[in-house]
Amino acid sequence: MKGDKADAIRLLRSAAEIYRDQKLGMKAMKLLRHIRRLEGKDEDAPPLQVVPDPVIPFEAQLFQGPKTPRVMPDRGPMLADPKLEAWCSFCCRPSTEVGRLVAAPTGTFICIACIQAAKEMLK
Repeated sequence: MKGDKADAIRLLRSAAEIYRDQKLGMKAMKLLRHIRRLEGKDEDAPPLQVVPDPVIPFEAQLFQGPKTPRVMPDRGPMLADPKLEAWCSFCCRPSTEVGRLVAAPTGTFICIACIQAAKEMLK
């Protein structure tokens, strides 16, 4: 969201390590390809390949370093931090005007008035 490529690469690498630890090597490889694109290495670099080692599982060969068991957190709506300067993503009013906001994992927010309007529409 900040446009910080280094943060994006760090987060993608962390997610790829989690996939690796969960024995999801293909998903980890997809994230590594995204990292290469961000680094500008996608066009001129040879395809990612891991030379199979019969002793080490394929997923463990994707990264160097210690393996620690990690679990992807469940993502869902939660109350937004009241100190956060945020706007409802639906009506575009600031939290100072509408009160508390519900935050989605995608970085969007919704106010109580928009929640109530959506409930009415879905009845």
